[in-house]
Amino acid sequence: MAHQPSPGLNELDLHTQACPFPDAPYEPKLFSYLEPRVVVEVKYHDQTPDGKLRFPVFLRVRRDLRLADLK
Repeated sequence: MAHQPSPGLNELDLHTQACPFPDAPYEPKLFSYLEPRVVVEVKYHDQTPDGKLRFPVFLRVRRDLRLADLK
């Protein structure tokens, strides 16, 4: 069974089969990829030297922000 996106994201229909990372392994049973169309809040333990998040956890959809607000 494939991993399901977290509650709060399911109703937005963001799921995609395309991996957005060119060097990442494709493991459909372990990962769900989402289109970057909404702003979400996550918490994480740390960042790697190259900017990747360690142990990220989805907290909520930020409906008060748009992608354009972050650029």
